[in-house]
Amino acid sequence: LRKMKVWKLAHFSMDARLSLVQQVLSAMLVFQMIAIDPPVWLRKAVDKVRRGFLLESKEVASGGKCLVNWRAVCRPRELEGLGITNIEAQSTTLRMRWLWQTWTEPEKPWLGLPLPTDERVRALFNASVKFHPGNGKKISFWTEPWLLSASLNICLPELYKHCTRKKLTVAEAIGDARWTRHIKAN
Repeated sequence: LRKMKVWKLAHFSMDARLSLVQQVLSAMLVFQMIAIDPPVWLRKAVDKVRRGFLLESKEVASGGKCLVNWRAVCRPRELEGLGITNIEAQSTTLRMRWLWQTWTEPEKPWLGLPLPTDERVRALFNASVKFHPGNGKKISFWTEPWLLSASLNICLPELYKHCTRKKLTVAEAIGDARWTRHIKAN
């Protein structure tokens, strides 16, 4: 918001405002969204500022100035939107990137540390990527969809609930049927 104070808001054309919304206001959160999911109140506050700047050349839009639904404005140009970044979707995508890099760049120094992802992000990643077990040393036996179209913890929730060692790789679990040793009845 402080950056906007020095801009001469009334002197920008609609194209210039659209460009600034896409390239400056939408990009300001990217670094934080890589590590955290912005809370709903923050997403709404940022959208309020972006909407106000784009539609009224003010810090916030008021009254009936918003003639088009903001979700429609945030659609890609191919779908008749203006291509403004949807903050929630971008945040999810940026956090899915951690999971992707875990698979594609195993030399990253942060490998093995807890990732800033939640169950929803992991489920989207698992649904978006096709897993090939190979030697099985990299794929999680329970939480990645290596056998079926969904992970075993989703397909077999009752069995997973009784498992005492949930971080087995496929290679560890299948060798000598070790995964069965870690199922305990309550």
